[in-house]
Amino acid sequence: MPLSIYKRGEVWHYRGTVQGELLRGTCGTTEQAKARRVAQNVEQQAWAIALAGPRCATFAEAAMLYLDARKSARFLMAVATYFKETPCDRITPEAARSGAIATYPFAGPATRNRQFITVTQAVINHAAALGKAPQIRIKKFRVPKVEKDYGTYEWLRLFIQSADSELAACYALMFFTGARIGEVMNVKLRDVQWKEQRIRIVMSKVGGDERFPHMPKALAKLLQRLDKTDPDAPMFMFANRSAAQKRAARICKAAGIKYLSPHAMRHGFATGLLHRGIDPVSIARLGGWSSPLHVLGTYGHSRDDETIPEILCSGNL
Repeated sequence: MPLSIYKRGEVWHYRGTVQGELLRGTCGTTEQAKARRVAQNVEQQAWAIALAGPRCATFAEAAMLYLDARKSARFLMAVATYFKETPCDRITPEAARSGAIATYPFAGPATRNRQFITVTQAVINHAAALGKAPQIRIKKFRVPKVEKDYGTYEWLRLFIQSADSELAACYALMFFTGARIGEVMNVKLRDVQWKEQRIRIVMSKVGGDERFPHMPKALAKLLQRLDKTDPDAPMFMFANRSAAQKRAARICKAAGIKYLSPHAMRHGFATGLLHRGIDPVSIARLGGWSSPLHVLGTYGHSRDDETIPEILCSGNL
């Protein structure tokens, strides 16, 4: 029913319903004419909100919803600082691309995609799933395809021969499980399940989901050499990922082998299995990738062997 006014003591109040929602409050005046105008304004505003639908979340609010759902906070601060209180329905794909350039003016397209475009889209679409914002789809910057280095078993053997026990076990863990360096640095002794031959990995890119990759005997032997006794102690004591990379670079230089980054081990996990005929669906599941297509498109490498067609021959024709 329309809002009506009534007197309580000397002050006028209003009450009534708009679209089934009960509204009541003080008009803040002792004059009846002013009270009617206040009630009319309240009713008009209520109808405007009811007809327009629920208010769209700002990016700051959407970011908090994202964090409340235990999603990854990596790179989120820079994006949230750029958009601040901008309503999500005013963030267009063009605005997101402009924001990526403004936030990372000297970065390449891959960095802008990973650290701004992907984050923006993930935060807004999470809010959209909660009914707080419209869905958004942002065209990413074109990234020229570059063949990346990847680890091989042969390279890992040479590296382990020259590396200290901690770095040798770290690189082997990434190579045999497909774990990222950030995930490996969070592994504690209690995460290593010796009897079951598996390791608990908390995946940093999917909001803390867990996976339990198999632990080959060769990897178990390297981890045992670390001689850890405290269940809550980290298996690896690097100050940060940069420190691990610098140590690895020094070892490679001293050993006379090509330097490969920690991520090249995760790369080698996928590429090595692909080259051995393991299907992308299995590799994605084992290594914690969200899509088999991503595994195939990112980690598939052509083998430099012209005799490969020989495998088609099972005998004489």
